[in-house]
Amino acid sequence: MKKNIVFIPKDQIKTTTSEHSINSWKSWSHKNNYEFLILEESICKDPSFDKFFIFDLLEEANMKYDQILLANSDTIINPNSPNIFDLSDRKLCGIFYDSSYDFLFKNIENYSKYIFEDYIFPYWEYLDTGILVLNEKHKEFINLVKNYYLENLNAIENIKDSFKIGSDQPIFNFLMHLEKVDFKILPYEWNMQDMIRKEAISNNNPLLFTDIGWIYQFNFLSGHKDYLMKNTYEKLYR
Repeated sequence: MKKNIVFIPKDQIKTTTSEHSINSWKSWSHKNNYEFLILEESICKDPSFDKFFIFDLLEEANMKYDQILLANSDTIINPNSPNIFDLSDRKLCGIFYDSSYDFLFKNIENYSKYIFEDYIFPYWEYLDTGILVLNEKHKEFINLVKNYYLENLNAIENIKDSFKIGSDQPIFNFLMHLEKVDFKILPYEWNMQDMIRKEAISNNNPLLFTDIGWIYQFNFLSGHKDYLMKNTYEKLYR
């Protein structure tokens, strides 16, 4: 019987924060009888693209699968989370990048100008690649993203460094729209990000977000990240 798979490319050397993330996903996967996989060593010069090698890795391991969840190692999932795979409608699923709009627009504008020949898509359909759900019918598209990186890695690295913007997210989103991939945007609670500005973290209740959503991405937190991930994991899993 094919199982759903949770896959984390561990793009950080063994750190406390990534261990909290991995342990939460491992526990949730085992609870729900999903296969849990970690990529221990980076494949790419830019490790944010490692996730797009998932189908190569599954084929190499001769693993059968149903749906696949790709998660960054700066995320923690609530142990009481419902089954995200039930929401997919067998489409490629992600969550809108509801964070810094300055960063979002810089990504779209600069990649449009310097890489994608002035092509533009609606900013409200720009997905955060920190959480993605897909299945076998998306294999061709995911391999397209992987191969695009391998063929254009110098250009991607140059634009990323020149404008201090992203790499895997804009490439993924531009190609998704250009290829007219059938996708579904899941609600914010499936990838809660930039939580200080959303006031999901407050002085009175620093872990307020754990009462609201299901997956928490600890970005834009600077010095608060270690503290919040440690306390989030301990509150939910111990």
